[in-house]
Amino acid sequence: MKEDSIVIGCGGHSRAILNLLIQETKSNVIKLYDLNEPDYSEVILGVPVIGVAADLLETPVDQNIKVYIAIGDNYLRHEWFEQLNKEGYTIGTLVSAQAMISLEVNIGLGTLICPLTFIGPESNIGHNTIINTSAIIEHEVRVGHSCHISPGGKISGRTKIGDRVFVGVGATVIDGINICDDVIVGAGAVVVNSINTPGTYVGVPAKLLKKFT
Repeated sequence: MKEDSIVIGCGGHSRAILNLLIQETKSNVIKLYDLNEPDYSEVILGVPVIGVAADLLETPVDQNIKVYIAIGDNYLRHEWFEQLNKEGYTIGTLVSAQAMISLEVNIGLGTLICPLTFIGPESNIGHNTIINTSAIIEHEVRVGHSCHISPGGKISGRTKIGDRVFVGVGATVIDGINICDDVIVGAGAVVVNSINTPGTYVGVPAKLLKKFT
């Protein structure tokens, strides 16, 4: 019997979520909500957009239906995760069958592990996090909550990454690095020193471009 699912978000990330739900888990996606006023004529991978995401919070909670948060922005995804969790919704976790998951890996609630990713042994991936296509998470890494490791991102062993951290496409973090909460690592950057100040870091080696206030 197919599992009924609801997806929140109609941007690019929704395609990744819907593709895994339909192609791999064979879920029955019964509702697709946009964050903003939707185009009601829009159909994404065969699923019609039926309303605004805020409408979902006005309907009775059905714990037999899993909700998937298809929002790429870490902060927006964090807000929706907290709200849905508080209201008692069943939040879905998705791990692609094409991902390579090693022994003793912990994966948090609401997290998405995309195809062709590698997660090394004894790693911990937090709640509501995206490990995107072809990312590499090596052994004993801790990735926090509401993070996004972009396609081709490489996180070396025994690295600790805080919450709401974004690692851009093709960026590299060398082994044993600590990254605090609320950091953006730009595409292609190479992090060779621990980061203790929230902000945007770019370049090789990565340096602070803009401090968050």
